[in-house]
Amino acid sequence: MQEGFRKAQHSNELSLYEGALSDVGIAKNMRKLQSAFPKQSKEFFNVLAERLIANGFTDERLADAVNNVIDTFQYKELNISDIVKFDKKIRLYTYSEACRLVTEKGYEFGRDLHRTTIDDKVYWVMEKPI
Repeated sequence: MQEGFRKAQHSNELSLYEGALSDVGIAKNMRKLQSAFPKQSKEFFNVLAERLIANGFTDERLADAVNNVIDTFQYKELNISDIVKFDKKIRLYTYSEACRLVTEKGYEFGRDLHRTTIDDKVYWVMEKPI
């Protein structure tokens, strides 16, 4: 697994987004959000930008989050959490969890489950998530 992937502390999931959040990425997506949600204040977008940085967003994750909220938002008022909570993750399995999938569900090491090391710890990930 590449080092750019982000594993949340005390989590069994790994974000699939790699890379950094650039000024251009922030500006482009803030303009898009401002067009889609013109009633939001300037302060809202300032706080949102701070929270994106604090939550380790990448340009790709931000673009996907903005597109997702534009496509699916149904309420009257947009909240920062509607954007910040967006992520695509893959489940990390411990050895015992992976063994259970092999013995109880018929998955195979090497075909369905692949070994990876993150922060000097060994995990298994599914080729195609359950």
